[in-house]
Amino acid sequence: KATVSVLNWGRSHHLTCVPRVAMFVCLLAVDLGGKCNFEVSFPVIPTILELKERIIAVCTAEAAVRRPGMRFEYHRAQVFDERMDLWVDLVASSQLEDYCQIYVFQ
Repeated sequence: KATVSVLNWGRSHHLTCVPRVAMFVCLLAVDLGGKCNFEVSFPVIPTILELKERIIAVCTAEAAVRRPGMRFEYHRAQVFDERMDLWVDLVASSQLEDYCQIYVFQ
C-alpha cells in the first residue's frame, strides 16, 4: 500500500495511512479548476500503469470534493528531467526518480 497526502489551500487530507518505510515518492501537479499538488508514495519505483492508476484515483477523488460531478480524465503526464532541465513526456518508469515532479494533463 502507499500513502497519499493532499495539500490544498491549507487543508491536508490523508487518503491511506501506512508506516513509512523506504518509500519512493512522486510529486504531482494537476489543474482541477485550480492548481493541486499531491505527494504519492510507493514501496518501490512504480510501473507506468501503477502510477497512472494512482494518478487517476487521487485526481478523481479530489475532483469529486472540489466540484461534485466534475470528471477527471487522464490524458498524459510529463516529468521534469533535471539533467535536460525541461519537461518531457512520461513514457517509462526509468524516467522516474525519487521526488520527481510530474505534471498531469487531462
